[in-house]
Amino acid sequence: MEEGKRHRKHDRQFKEEAVRLVTEGGRTVAEAAHGLGIHENLLHTWKRKYKEDPAGSFPEKGHLKPQDEEFRKLQKENANLKAKATRQPGELTITVGKKGGISVYGLGRFPVTLYASQFTRLLDNGERIRAFITENDAVLAHKAQATA
Repeated sequence: MEEGKRHRKHDRQFKEEAVRLVTEGGRTVAEAAHGLGIHENLLHTWKRKYKEDPAGSFPEKGHLKPQDEEFRKLQKENANLKAKATRQPGELTITVGKKGGISVYGLGRFPVTLYASQFTRLLDNGERIRAFITENDAVLAHKAQATA
């Protein structure tokens, strides 16, 4: 890469305005690209993507096109269903969620979800928690555990 030239990120609005300069503004791709300080090939790519899918052509960082988002959701749902189908009663299943949290399934009706730092804190205090449970056993509710 030449000195002084850096890879720049352009937001959705910038890309759409650049495409409009060509499609509605009567400017050539070369004129518009030069005026915006971008390479012609980049503007050609944006124009092609916009023509193919105006609504989903330029998803923002971290956002997926609607069909990709739906596909990811279905993949996750499918994985959860497979895990449920193969999980034995009382067996724990651990997964990483979309936001990076750790979910433990099989303790009850709903998963227990915490971030890694929170689970680490719990594990580091395991002896203290066990002692607390032992000391308060008489007043604690106990749920019957499923057997494998």
